[in-house]
Amino acid sequence: MEYKNVQQTELEEATGNKTKGEIVGLKLVPPTGDPKDEIIIGGRFVSCADAKKYSQNKCLKNKIQVPFYTDSQNTDILSAFDLIFQNALLVESLK
Repeated sequence: MEYKNVQQTELEEATGNKTKGEIVGLKLVPPTGDPKDEIIIGGRFVSCADAKKYSQNKCLKNKIQVPFYTDSQNTDILSAFDLIFQNALLVESLK
């Protein structure tokens, strides 16, 4: 997921040149075709409290909070969700 501030957007519109925005999150889109199966990690101005509205949500808390969330009820997607979160915890603990 990419975020562009107002100045970047205005510059693109004025010049027609595309600029790179700030990467603020990750959206994993599985081939199920169901938007509820998307797994989202982070996001601009998204807190762990905001992620609570999703059926499955977890929070990695260190120096910053990183929410992991999905609305999926698909068992394969939920297994992947848990695996992704566990890998994030493992990587964080190795730092």
